Amino acid sequence: MPRRSQLPPRSKPRLVLSPREEPPFPVDAFVEEEDSYLSLSSEPRLELPGEHPVRVMTRAHAAVEIEPGTIVVRPGKPLLLLAIVHRLHENPTWRETWIAEAVRSLRKEVERRRIRALATPLLGTVHGKMNAQRSFELLSSFLIEKVVLERVWIVRPALAMLERE
Repeated sequence: MPRRSQLPPRSKPRLVLSPREEPPFPVDAFVEEEDSYLSLSSEPRLELPGEHPVRVMTRAHAAVEIEPGTIVVRPGKPLLLLAIVHRLHENPTWRETWIAEAVRSLRKEVERRRIRALATPLLGTVHGKMNAQRSFELLSSFLIEKVVLERVWIVRPALAMLERE
């Protein structure tokens, strides 16, 4: 077995910053920011409930909160990886510790599922006010530097969103 100093250096993944509307390459998985009750990814729609309102409210009251820092996997091509980094009933809704834990959990999913091409926003910057540089540091220290990814697409907000800030 060669000593660590004799091993060839691991190549860094190709890193691209691009809006969602302009994908630079196909990906195996998309990451999205999510809250602990999966409200952010819910489609807004108005429907009359097919059951009594008391049952609807009882079911809503019994909903189980997902621990921040968790990754929820939604099957499909590409996979959808929901990074739980918000608790909407808290202010602020995000914590750096939750984002760091979500990135560590994301790393495990990437390794377990052998994901080679990943699209992700800078977590905490989509629905929160985390500093983009700090979010990138967390992402690169836990994901880009330690995982065998070939390509990472950092999904930036649309220009209209940047102009509002």
